[in-house]
Amino acid sequence: MRKEHLLLFLSGVNSLIIQFVMMREFSIALFCTELIILLISVSYFLGLVVGYFISNRIGKSLIIALALFTFLLHLHITFLVRYAVGFLAKENLGRFAIPLLFLTGTFFISSFYSIFLPKFISEKNPDALPFYYRIEILGSVAGLLLILTLGQINFLAVFFIYFILLGGIISLLFEKKRLLLPCTLGIFLVIFSFYFHALDKRSCEYFYSNFYSWFKGKAQVLFSGYSPYQKIEVLSDSEANKSLYLNGLEYFNPSDLEAFNFFLSELPARLKQPSSVLIVGSGSMSSVYHISPFAKEITTVEIDRKVYEVGRKYFKEYNHLDEIGNWHLVIDDAKHYLKNTGKKFDLVVVDIPAPYYIQTALLFTKEFYAMVKDRLNPGGLISIYLCEKFSPKKKKFLSSRIVAAIDSVFNDFFIVNSHAAGYSFLMATDKFSFSKDKLADTIKLYRFEEGFLVFDKKQARAVVAGTEPASFSNLDIVLDLNLWALPYDIKSK
Repeated sequence: MRKEHLLLFLSGVNSLIIQFVMMREFSIALFCTELIILLISVSYFLGLVVGYFISNRIGKSLIIALALFTFLLHLHITFLVRYAVGFLAKENLGRFAIPLLFLTGTFFISSFYSIFLPKFISEKNPDALPFYYRIEILGSVAGLLLILTLGQINFLAVFFIYFILLGGIISLLFEKKRLLLPCTLGIFLVIFSFYFHALDKRSCEYFYSNFYSWFKGKAQVLFSGYSPYQKIEVLSDSEANKSLYLNGLEYFNPSDLEAFNFFLSELPARLKQPSSVLIVGSGSMSSVYHISPFAKEITTVEIDRKVYEVGRKYFKEYNHLDEIGNWHLVIDDAKHYLKNTGKKFDLVVVDIPAPYYIQTALLFTKEFYAMVKDRLNPGGLISIYLCEKFSPKKKKFLSSRIVAAIDSVFNDFFIVNSHAAGYSFLMATDKFSFSKDKLADTIKLYRFEEGFLVFDKKQARAVVAGTEPASFSNLDIVLDLNLWALPYDIKSK
């Protein structure tokens, strides 16, 4: 294989890998996910345009300098992104975060890798374009396969393979000392690997300390790691309170945990006294503890085993799993599990993050709620939270779409607004075995005497009338939530 063929192939591999890395890191740092992925994709292709434009305008020595700069920049870019967004948050300049990182992505993510194709296709050899382009495409396919295989097992391994291949590209650019250069870069990479986790920890702590005001500038990382699905982080604040973040989004915070778990899990379990319960999602695993005194059997279905392992290890004081004997775990996608299990349940609790992602949003749709209904015993309940406060006076896009989805599947439902938890919660069934008054009395009996409102189906329908349900074919709730999360007022997050 000729040198230019190998350069094009390796460029195709690395170009796709770095796009994958940046999509993950930028979306974590900017608190909104699908929208940032879209922006990074646009930035990636603009970078290709920049590379094509400058390719025949720069000489070999400048390409080598750009290659070395790319190596050093990309080696630190995951940390630099966190420091940049953290600094902007600290200075209350969050509105500049997206433009800054968008421009960074445009010029430094993919532009270097698009230099080679135009360079090799000159006016003297125009017929080589299809062949050379196929080589680059084959490299991209190889990069995709690497991400889908090894990337699902060990994200960091893919990240380091990227730099090994980049070192190979730099080596091919040198006519002389080809062995000396990769050895030097390899030694540098090995030394860097020893400091990677320390840099990862420090940059995460800086980011969270400044991005989220409740850490009061003293976030401490207790755990940081990647699963095939997301980045998982456990942090501690200045008072040693632990919280869980998935891809930079808060999933567990002890400040409102007691009220949240009461309304989502314990309240429906107290009212129903179920024989069998299914919990969709895990996180801190604390829902299991709140349901266990009232149920004979509990099943948790969780797609990400790493989230379960982290939750079980770091949140023992909240989940008490070692003390619970009527519970077991199933690692599976919730939709797949509901479609294929032969079990039926008296209560299904959906304890998942808000729909910032399309995959999560699918569990807030009428189709998913229909799957749940098929797995409920007669009179069985589903319990969900609405990701915000439901307003009886003003229609809210996100909660109204979720309520409309529930209303399209179940005959009856109650909504509870909780001041203590900061959210609204919904229980739905085809026929309740308890009244609205019984629901309110149960809430009053267990420490939440004030700060809640209960709405029945008739009252809720008056608010959401004419609202299109969230569905597989219409997931506008993702866009709405992502737009809300844009870091214009980043200090308020």
